[in-house]
Amino acid sequence: MLAAARHMPNGGTLLAFAAVTLLGGCDLHQESKLRASLSAWFQLGDTLAFASGPRCTAAVFRAHSNKAGLELPLGKSPSDAQRIYGLKGRAGIQMEGVSPHQMTETMLRANDGWFGKHALAAVAQVGPCINRDIEAGFHAAMTRPGALLAYSAELDGVMVLDPVDRKLFFAAGDTY
Repeated sequence: MLAAARHMPNGGTLLAFAAVTLLGGCDLHQESKLRASLSAWFQLGDTLAFASGPRCTAAVFRAHSNKAGLELPLGKSPSDAQRIYGLKGRAGIQMEGVSPHQMTETMLRANDGWFGKHALAAVAQVGPCINRDIEAGFHAAMTRPGALLAYSAELDGVMVLDPVDRKLFFAAGDTY
């Protein structure tokens, strides 16, 4: 684009540079801002993987704790998590012996299944940003009984805290 700008009259180079700069900064999430938001709810260690594009974000962080912080309200059941999500715009749920995948299915069948629908949509749209390493770990976390499942409308993303691997997975997809 910049090479073609030489052939544009009156400030074409400046216009091309502005377009490249603006388009280059169109990631759905920035790592530092995402980390800051998630740190309010989870005790994060190192970033293990991060990829963001215009329509998706996939990230993996080392977790120092298998618990969510007080700022992330947890439901005691799928219906309770959905009620909290409806009130606060974010919620989590962790049930012994039940995987996030199973909880999402339960929520999708409910009359007010927005938590489950949004979580599923985020996962469905993350494909272009996820690599094989992230995908394998994310699948393991989604199917691990006892893992924590959370969704934030503000981040438009789903979080899965794997208590065995001590990793927090984040997936977001722009569904609009």
